[in-house]
Amino acid sequence: TIIAIDSIIVANVTDAGANFTIQQIPRGQSTGDQFALFNEIDVRKNASMVISDAPIYLNRGDSLYAQASIASALVMTVYARRT
Repeated sequence: TIIAIDSIIVANVTDAGANFTIQQIPRGQSTGDQFALFNEIDVRKNASMVISDAPIYLNRGDSLYAQASIASALVMTVYARRT
């Protein structure tokens, strides 16, 4: 099964700017800069953004890893479908 991620919405729920990194980790691998899809993307305070202008395809066993610069500052919603 392949998963197509159509969009990712990121909301900064704090009064401070924050940034995030998203990596696509292939099956059997661990996180690393070589897997970065989005790296240190800034989100203004109390703002939202939609990222991904084309589908991101995850193969069986792949994973999506996201990390924010400030704990609990960002909320991410991922819209995906099986293809």
